[in-house]
Amino acid sequence: MQARIGSGLVNDGELLGRAEDFFPDDPDVRLVFEFDDVDFDEQGAIVTTRLTSTDRLLPPEEDSPVRIIESVEEEETWQTEYSLEDGLRIFSEVSETGRFFVEGGALELPAELRAGAFHQALHREHGEEEFGGYEAFSRVVIRIVGLEDLETPAGTFEDVLRVERKSRSVDVDEEAIVPDVYTLDETLWFAKGLGVIRSVTRMDGIEQESVLTEVRR
Repeated sequence: MQARIGSGLVNDGELLGRAEDFFPDDPDVRLVFEFDDVDFDEQGAIVTTRLTSTDRLLPPEEDSPVRIIESVEEEETWQTEYSLEDGLRIFSEVSETGRFFVEGGALELPAELRAGAFHQALHREHGEEEFGGYEAFSRVVIRIVGLEDLETPAGTFEDVLRVERKSRSVDVDEEAIVPDVYTLDETLWFAKGLGVIRSVTRMDGIEQESVLTEVRR
């Protein structure tokens, strides 16, 4: 496992739990989500479609920090590889179109979750040729807001962890004269034993939501 390019932790507060507390823990559970898929029509107008996906935790290997979530959206299936060894980090995503990797893992949650704490990290992403062959560098700042109750179509969940995340990314393209720079703002809600049950993402004035609609046990 490769080391992170860089990270830093500032501020301190009440301990709310640990990253592994807010990750799916039962391979027999299926989580059904509705989410916004954004595209543009021929006139350049935004077209938003509401789609459905189903997630499940694959049975982990014994004594391994690696966790894999399999997601199914209509006829497409992909797997996201996480690690719980040093907080919650995404290391790769595999789909029918290819695979992308994150050196050191893209930070989702720090190991210890303290109210009001900020965590910042820098990571590099790169994809296989089938995945577009892109390369990008991102700086991520995460703020642990605290615990709150959250109402979703799947029910009301107590002591949900609210996290705010801002990332600034630069796409590296040898053919581009000016690098593509974009900023992403996200608010995420993590439930114990389930992971993210709602997220709101904002980029270039476009807002997208993903929300849990059903828990199948």
